[in-house]
Amino acid sequence: MWPIGALLVVGLVTLIAFWPALDNEFVNWDDDKNIVTNEHFRGLGDAQLRWMFLEYKMGHYHPLTWVSLAIDFLDGGMDPRPYHRTSVLLHVFTALSLFWLAWILLRLARPPGSPGEARALCMLSAWAALLFAVHPLRAESVAWVTERRDVLSGVFFVLCIGCYLRARERPETLSWRWYILSLVLLLLSLLSKAWGMVVPAVLLLLDLYPLRRIRRPTDQPSIRRTQVALADKVPYLLLAVPFMVLAYLAQKSEVGTMRSWEDHTLAERLAQAFYGLGFYVRKTVWPTGLIPIYELPKELSFSEFRFLASAAAVIVVAAFVVLLRKRWPALAVAACAYFIILAPVLGITQSGPQLTADRYSYLSCLGWPILLAGAIAYLWQSSRLHRTARILIVVLCIAVIPVLGVLTRRQADVWQNSMSLWNHTLAVDPNNWNAHLNRGFVLRKQGHDDQARAEYQRAVDLNPDSPIALNNLGFMLRRQGEKEKGLEYILRAKEIMPEHTGIRWSLARAYHVAGHLDEAAEAYRYYLRIKPSQFKGHYWFGLALMDQGDFSGAQQELRRAVDLKRDSAAAYMALGNAFRRDGQYVKAIEQYRVAANLDPELAGLAGARAAAEASRR
Repeated sequence: MWPIGALLVVGLVTLIAFWPALDNEFVNWDDDKNIVTNEHFRGLGDAQLRWMFLEYKMGHYHPLTWVSLAIDFLDGGMDPRPYHRTSVLLHVFTALSLFWLAWILLRLARPPGSPGEARALCMLSAWAALLFAVHPLRAESVAWVTERRDVLSGVFFVLCIGCYLRARERPETLSWRWYILSLVLLLLSLLSKAWGMVVPAVLLLLDLYPLRRIRRPTDQPSIRRTQVALADKVPYLLLAVPFMVLAYLAQKSEVGTMRSWEDHTLAERLAQAFYGLGFYVRKTVWPTGLIPIYELPKELSFSEFRFLASAAAVIVVAAFVVLLRKRWPALAVAACAYFIILAPVLGITQSGPQLTADRYSYLSCLGWPILLAGAIAYLWQSSRLHRTARILIVVLCIAVIPVLGVLTRRQADVWQNSMSLWNHTLAVDPNNWNAHLNRGFVLRKQGHDDQARAEYQRAVDLNPDSPIALNNLGFMLRRQGEKEKGLEYILRAKEIMPEHTGIRWSLARAYHVAGHLDEAAEAYRYYLRIKPSQFKGHYWFGLALMDQGDFSGAQQELRRAVDLKRDSAAAYMALGNAFRRDGQYVKAIEQYRVAANLDPELAGLAGARAAAEASRR
């Protein structure tokens, strides 16, 4: 009964820690793009499934994650609660899976002990699972719907490793059932997120310890065991490599995501990597000041103390691990696994604006709780350990879980909505330009234009080279009547990121509103070459052509607009106006009638129809 009781405790405590996340909203930190305005994932029809499995979105390829989100949509539409509920439950399953994995590892690493060993292993495994599951660093992956990919891939990742250990539990034999199940779970993990690409290397580490399948090749049997261990990994590698390629192509597909080697030099990447290796350990030990974006500074240099200190600390710890590799092989394996899992996101192939990110700890820090549980088991067996020390260890182990649980609940509350997220970020880092930018967006949506403009201006002041900040400030200036000044900012944004479709659209609208009709028409044409099936592009291009007096061209674009959106009364109204101004009154009246059926309250409709009727007579 002990395992069942332990599983219930792990699941219940994890659920309690993340209960506040169930009432969270979507946030304007990619949720708006991935969920709120993305219609492609809404359902499990042929069109949706083709998009999920054949397209990239925001630099990622994770079709199984989209399937899980589609199920949430079918359950509750655009109500955030089903999405958060699924993420929390998946995290609970990851915690339960980690309990199983910890039990396997601790059992393999320990020699047979006292009659109470099984109970002790059960309790330590549950403690390790909780130490991982209710840590505040998990909040970003669990409470942020966009990071569904972390918790979904995490479940399969942990189970994949556990099944491999079961398959090779007896070094000389292979359980094909567990081995094949491990491969299937790896595929599911890779389809959820590309983290699984590191699994072959992690499994090799486990072959070294605790499986002890790979040893120094001193004789033919040891060489043979090493060869078999390497051959075991070939199927895992064959699964992982295509997803490595897909992950790279997905990142390349997103404009402005990957940093060039000219913009981000090798020295800067190394400084970032050393800093990241120390960052997640520090935040694990002292999880305060957690925010959604730790911004990548314009310049990274080892002359700056935090980067130099991180590099020195990592080198010292690495040397310590190497020296202790024989006496404490579990430490060496945990440290190497930490590095291997983190390697793709340490900045060597930098993508995105982040220096580090809390979500990157979700899988990379799996080994630390298990290692700590193993260390406690070792100390507990020591005959030199005083009774007082034993009591202190037990008290500390018990006390740390509720402390972490309270911190995690608070961190989950940070993700309650967009405003709470960015207010918290700015409380921690007042000069975070991303936070000012996103808070400005929230304020604009709430109708606080002056405050939004101030936030956008602050973002531009902090990062004058941000095309998004420049574009948003230009939009707000245009909205408040400063059309030419707004156009200047948007032009600056276009110079920095000429291929960004959102900026190209803003430029077209800015030219149009400012009365630069020739430039507006050209900008609309450019946008439609990139987005040929966008309703808004054809609609506004048609209006611009009508303003130029090109009624034939306007009719052509507006016909495409109504073909793309049959329920748009405004598009039918505009097409009617284009016919009327071209003298085609019968066609104009037909379009007005369709518009009236769709929206009888459409402003100006009656007058336009009357004008058309009068002209016809």
